[in-house]
Amino acid sequence: MEEEKEMLSRIEALINSKFETFEQRMSDTQKELSQSQLSHRQKCIKLTDSSEHGWNVVNEYEAHPLADNSDDEKKIYKAQMQAERKVQRERRTRSRRYAPYSLSGNPSSGTTPPTGTRSQAQMVNRKPGCLRVDCRVAQTESQVDKNIQISHFDSVFSCSKLNSGVSENEILLDTKLSNKTEMLSKSVPITSDNGDVLVSPVGRLRSSYKHWQAAGAGEYILDIVRNGYKLPFKKIPTSVELNNNKSARDNTAFVSKEIQNLLLKGCIREKQNIKEHLTFKVPRIYSINIKTDIQFRFATTLISSRVANPANYSQETLFDVILPEEAFISNFTLEIDGKIYPGIVKDKDEAKKEYEKAKKKGKTTGLVSQKPRDSRTFKVRVSVAAFSKSSFNLTYQELLKRVKGAYEHKVFINPGYPVDDIKISVAIQESRDITRLTVPPIKSLNELLTADVDFTENDLAVITRPTKRSAYIQYSASRNDQSTEGLSGQFIVQYDIDRSLDGGDVLVVNGYFVHFLAPDIQKAIPKDVLFVLDISGSMSGRKIIQLKEAMYVILDELEEGDRFNIITFNGNSKQYKSGMIDVTKDSLFKAKEFIHSVYANGWTDINKAVLDGIDVLKVSKQEGERSPIVVFLTDGHPTSGVQNDQQILQNINRDNEGEIPIFSLAFGSDADWSLVKKMAIQNDGVARKIYEDSDSDLQISGFYDELAVTLLNNVTVKYLGDSVEEQSLTKSEFKNYFQGSELVVAGKLNDAGAPTVNMEILSNSVEGSLILTGDKDLNFIDVSDTENLMDLSDFQTITEKTWAYLTIKQLLNRADGELNKTAVDIMKSKAKELSLQYGFVTPLTSMVVTKPEVDPNEWRPPTTTTTPKPTTARSYHRYGGGGYGGGGGGDPHYMIRIKNMEHPICFDVQSNDGEVHNLITDPRNKITINTQIISGLMGTDGEPKTYIGEVSIKMAHHILVITTSAIIFDTKVFPWTEEKLKHFGGHEFMLSDHGLLLTIRFKFGAEILIRRHVHKSTDTRANYLNIYVKHEDSFNKKTTGLIGQFVNGFKHIYLRKLFKNKSGQTMAKLQIKEGEKFPSIRENPIDTKDGVSRQRIPARLIQRSEVIEKGTEMCWMVHKKFIESLIGSREAFLKDDFIDIE
Repeated sequence: MEEEKEMLSRIEALINSKFETFEQRMSDTQKELSQSQLSHRQKCIKLTDSSEHGWNVVNEYEAHPLADNSDDEKKIYKAQMQAERKVQRERRTRSRRYAPYSLSGNPSSGTTPPTGTRSQAQMVNRKPGCLRVDCRVAQTESQVDKNIQISHFDSVFSCSKLNSGVSENEILLDTKLSNKTEMLSKSVPITSDNGDVLVSPVGRLRSSYKHWQAAGAGEYILDIVRNGYKLPFKKIPTSVELNNNKSARDNTAFVSKEIQNLLLKGCIREKQNIKEHLTFKVPRIYSINIKTDIQFRFATTLISSRVANPANYSQETLFDVILPEEAFISNFTLEIDGKIYPGIVKDKDEAKKEYEKAKKKGKTTGLVSQKPRDSRTFKVRVSVAAFSKSSFNLTYQELLKRVKGAYEHKVFINPGYPVDDIKISVAIQESRDITRLTVPPIKSLNELLTADVDFTENDLAVITRPTKRSAYIQYSASRNDQSTEGLSGQFIVQYDIDRSLDGGDVLVVNGYFVHFLAPDIQKAIPKDVLFVLDISGSMSGRKIIQLKEAMYVILDELEEGDRFNIITFNGNSKQYKSGMIDVTKDSLFKAKEFIHSVYANGWTDINKAVLDGIDVLKVSKQEGERSPIVVFLTDGHPTSGVQNDQQILQNINRDNEGEIPIFSLAFGSDADWSLVKKMAIQNDGVARKIYEDSDSDLQISGFYDELAVTLLNNVTVKYLGDSVEEQSLTKSEFKNYFQGSELVVAGKLNDAGAPTVNMEILSNSVEGSLILTGDKDLNFIDVSDTENLMDLSDFQTITEKTWAYLTIKQLLNRADGELNKTAVDIMKSKAKELSLQYGFVTPLTSMVVTKPEVDPNEWRPPTTTTTPKPTTARSYHRYGGGGYGGGGGGDPHYMIRIKNMEHPICFDVQSNDGEVHNLITDPRNKITINTQIISGLMGTDGEPKTYIGEVSIKMAHHILVITTSAIIFDTKVFPWTEEKLKHFGGHEFMLSDHGLLLTIRFKFGAEILIRRHVHKSTDTRANYLNIYVKHEDSFNKKTTGLIGQFVNGFKHIYLRKLFKNKSGQTMAKLQIKEGEKFPSIRENPIDTKDGVSRQRIPARLIQRSEVIEKGTEMCWMVHKKFIESLIGSREAFLKDDFIDIE
């Protein structure tokens, strides 16, 4: 073995020595060869370009023996003449179209493809039909897949490498490349007699690779055996990948066949996912310009971005535009070829369909729709047409909130790569002097909170102050100011204005007003804070540690005079102390010890913990004027006790009755955010997500900072007289006014030309009742001489836009917290109506813009229509006398008062769960009253009892929905316990009898009375409603409906005969006459005389409960067998929709 190894070593050394000599000779030869070939190649190219016969001349030139330079001109002339004669012969003998080159061509046949051949392959040698020197024997035509077709030509073909070790900047040269050297002389190509098959000896050395490997050859030798000798280019050529040109598309059969042949030979390989390599063809943003106009806290931001698409096909660019949490997109336009195409706000589903339809046609389209799981992010899809530039302009608006003593405006920037042109400008115009203005450095998108306060300023931001009440900020970033990933972060502007103890600022423009209230109160109201903290098993680890750290900070922020307590809960709830604890150093120290001792384990009983907390604060509330709040934190879902979210919310609502605000925190992604949010909304609180990160403790303590100091309680803003449309008001009653915040109310004026409104603000302070009023000289903002620093918004519409914005936000917020589905539908319907009217993209709408196919005039931005004003109010006259015209309740049974009859008629209507009955439809007064049926316990006959569960009253401009839990007026929800009188459009409604009776008085005289029947929560019986109609003759004569038909003048009922039955009961025959115009539906025809139908039905005099007066009344009971004769077919009064929301 040793001898064999030594022998192999000697052989290897000898071979290496030989190859060193070989390499030197090869190098010298190749230098000479390269210079000669390059010169010759250049000459051939020039010859081709100068002759109309192209490469035919070159073929004839190379077919003759070499001539020296003196004979070269003669040789060229002779080649041109021979090429011309050959072309003429071919034209005479060939009638078919000339193919670029044949599959089986001979190098000397004159069909060598020119270098400009448009098949997508890179030429490595000049052999026809083969692009690599080691190509295998060509396949016959029968072996070529004849089914292959090229339709799109998006694939790119490049020359195969012999193995992965060959780099792209190297060309493969076999050692037997040219017959000009002795060692390469045996490499002449072999062609068969008929010229159909091309054979190459290249690769024979490689077939003996295993022999060389067994002989122990070194890696250098093995690499040459395996791959051949590699000669680097003197200059690395530029890599290029191109789509197929038009000639390839016009000759698909030929190109397909040739490409398939080359693939079978292994000469080329197909590159997949070609677009991933064409990074230079991806649409890119080359300009971003962001402008913000802040007018009296209402900010309008325009993002203008220009995108270029260098590809020859349309491509979609996806933008994730991050917006402030409270912002609404109000406009989106595309600029294409100098034309601007505006977006139209549409219903969400309709906009999505339109966008997909245009996208399939390759048109430039844009769609803006809100992501369902992230209320702060909007998705903008833009399809950019081939070889074009598009500019998209996205406008969003928001009302800036005052938090911790400052308004904060944020602009989010994240293009994903450096952009040449980035500019941001912000203009501020305020109602009072700007006392504080800062622009901190750009913060990262996910920057964590820190305990330290950053006072540094943004060096690239330039601030100018035209007046004391205005400011202008400019910011621009060059490429040097951006990272390799581009500019990414939050551009923030913070400011505040001067304050005083007054009624705030009121801005009145064109019939709308906005009222900003943030009085400068110096003394805080002592508060009672109850912390309800989740310590279940899911809080273990980092969460419980961060909760403890946050509580340490919060406890330190409690002021003397405040009181606190702590309830920790898992499957059980534990109260730290039996009552509220005064804040002292000792009590805080002991509370921290208690917090430190808790640990996470067990299940999660949210229901019991919150109810226990409410009970504790209810007791403390009776001890004096304080500000009670509950701070509730959980990280999961209820897993113990009551686990149904709706039942938990109902229990809390019942026990709390809206008295104590609940501020809720959802800790982590596993928390029940829906439950936490609804709980806060229903109880005048605020909900917040706490993200799991290293700054979770600062998020919790920061949230508490916002409500740490209460300045006013029970704030009510009243606008005196009839100057304001009451139903148009946004929220005007507030449980608390916290330090550093601001209260905002907006509404419409009855007189659009009124310059001011009379107002009064009632509240409780630490020193007792506080009443604030407005002064027309001090509190009303004059915009007539206000300078508009930026033309993004119009002063004439600023109040109306702010009102619409606030109304939509509050509607959506209340819909999130509402349990009644009917109320939710009404709120969302109204919010969607306003969104479409004012062009806001909300969770209910989307905006789509598409380049029109025919007429660009078909696309217009949304126009603001004038909301119809309610009917002019007039004084209400109470009608005297008269009983109840009719009504219904359990079963449901109905009682109808008939003119000239001593006792009313009563009857039951067989109903099913979920049915909708139309009771009254008055077309002239535009009143529609429907009822929805619910089922209850089984009756004695084995069938479920049915009741009236809900009542809807639709008027011309208002909707009233009455349920057993609440009264919904338009979009406002009133509890039954709120006994008050409310006027609207000349009508009024009033709650009385301890929340059990609702009276609705219409301006034309009729009254509707609805009594609520409720049971204890432990009672399994259904809660239901009774409805009665009073002064029914006030309805129009064309009134229809199950009850309304008896007052329209076409149906007459009277007693025909009285008698006693065998049991001694008083009976009667009721004569029913109906006019021709009465719209009844009957299965059986009725005899008529003179256009009037007549029939008699029996009735029995019985005693029934009269729930309105809480007594009994005698009535004529009609048996169910004769109900159709009395009211007509019941199908005539069944409706598909409980309320028709137009």
